[in-house]
Amino acid sequence: MVGFMAKKTYKGSLTLEWKNKNKSIILQDEDSNTRDTDVPARLHWINEEESLYYEIDEEKGKGVKAFWVSQNDIRVKEVRPLIFQKSFPAKCSVPYDGMLIKGDNLLALNSLVKMFENKPEEEKVKCIYIDPPYNTGSAFEHYDDNLAHSEWLTMMRDRLVLMRKLLREDGSIFVQIDDKEQAYLKVLLDEVFGRQNFICTFIWEARSGQGNTVGHIAESHEYIIAFARNKSFLNYNKIQKISEEGNYSDEKGTYKREQLRQWGQGDKREDRPSMFFELIAPDGKKVFPKRKDGTEGRWRVGKEKIQELVKNNDIEFVKDENNQWQVYKKIRSGKISYSAYTTLLLGIGTASNATIDLKKIFTEKVFATPKPEALIQHLITISTEEEEIILDCFAGSGATLATAHKLNRKWIGIEIGNHADNIIIPRLKKVVNGDDDSGISKAVDWKGGGNFAYYHLGPSIITINKKGEADFNWKLSKEDLEKNLLLTYDFQIEETKQTKKLQVTIGYKEVNQKIVVGVCMLSMPDDERDFLNYMEFQSILQTAKDKNPAFISVYTNKGIEISENEIPENMEIIKVPSSIFQELEE
Repeated sequence: MVGFMAKKTYKGSLTLEWKNKNKSIILQDEDSNTRDTDVPARLHWINEEESLYYEIDEEKGKGVKAFWVSQNDIRVKEVRPLIFQKSFPAKCSVPYDGMLIKGDNLLALNSLVKMFENKPEEEKVKCIYIDPPYNTGSAFEHYDDNLAHSEWLTMMRDRLVLMRKLLREDGSIFVQIDDKEQAYLKVLLDEVFGRQNFICTFIWEARSGQGNTVGHIAESHEYIIAFARNKSFLNYNKIQKISEEGNYSDEKGTYKREQLRQWGQGDKREDRPSMFFELIAPDGKKVFPKRKDGTEGRWRVGKEKIQELVKNNDIEFVKDENNQWQVYKKIRSGKISYSAYTTLLLGIGTASNATIDLKKIFTEKVFATPKPEALIQHLITISTEEEEIILDCFAGSGATLATAHKLNRKWIGIEIGNHADNIIIPRLKKVVNGDDDSGISKAVDWKGGGNFAYYHLGPSIITINKKGEADFNWKLSKEDLEKNLLLTYDFQIEETKQTKKLQVTIGYKEVNQKIVVGVCMLSMPDDERDFLNYMEFQSILQTAKDKNPAFISVYTNKGIEISENEIPENMEIIKVPSSIFQELEE
């Protein structure tokens, strides 16, 4: 068994690199100035070549300690089993409409990548929406700012790489972020997804009023950065109507309504005759603004301005609860084009709307920063069709999962901590049972239906004692240990071969268009035989050769009755656990 190596030192700082960074450009005429404009800038940060292994507080659902480790460290690379817990409703058909996983999202994503890698394109994830932690300050207070920033970038990069693998060729990802990290995240997404696959940055009015303030400047908006898996395959749907109270759309785009109400209760007709006139409603009825005493009053704008608004289709007649006509002016924020997607998401729900929705479900504030279903509906609707899969691996309050379910999409959610049990499951149970009238329920006429399954991320195949010594987790079965070890090293499981005295697990992978076979055979601690004889080894070797491999990797904790010169040139025997634990380090 192997202990941890010494703690690493931190070198470097957060920098930005780009092509010809140390050179300048002299601009001449347009024809003579040729540049490669598609070379993205690249971030460099402390220990960027490493990954982060987190010690997790399961109760609070956040990291409490992090170690820089090799990207090949089994603790961040291993594929764990997904262990079924229950389904909702209790007895329902499979496959399920939704899949909720409780556990570390990096390791859960590892498992999902393996689960989906051999599926047809149409059965893979079509859309990813995530609302990740905006920085690590609250979770890792013992680090200085620069190191915390590097942690955040490493955490995001490692997960984004896996998310990209899960997306269909025509899939897309939406990442919500605040102003502090938006610029860094964009460059990071350029690197992971390719700058050519950038779609747009949506601007969402997250808070009405002042919001967070810096001096006298109000921060009321957030960003949603959109990237495609492969932009050439992208085909977004058009939005005909934004179904959120107070937000509408027509042939010119989105708008808000402002009522043209009475202005100046004491004004007399003889003093302002140009402001006293009727408008003709769709049914031919004359409409005037009303004073408090019920008499006819004047409009807020003059007749010429009203006529201009009518000509431009910017006046709208709406009947109120008393069946009386009210007149509204259409208020447009900036120039909004009627296109496949709109980058300005003003008024499509706010954080306070989402908090109110959660209070309808739980009667109290249960999550600090929920996102409104109407916002997520907009993104899901433009990017997917019914029955396609939505993924949110920072599931939080479960808003993405609830919205996807109400829109008849399949979904996968990942969340760590007890609020997977205490918040997400109760919310989704109400959705399935038809007891949820919050969010977009009324807009989509949601009556309930569908089902979902709940999984826990299985235990690690390794354990580490208080002395820092590592060994296999022998509480797992021999077959699970062997399968997960091969899956962790990118093999696809082919079979488990059982002889009279021997069980081995066999997998394969393609490397540079050549087949590599992996053979794993472990001896449990209570196994009296701790070595393989020559005939047993030849039998295993023949099984591997049946796959016509270019190379064979044998993972075993047994001794083998064979001399070194008898081992074929295209075979390596990897003694475990020592070989996979030798790089474990704090």
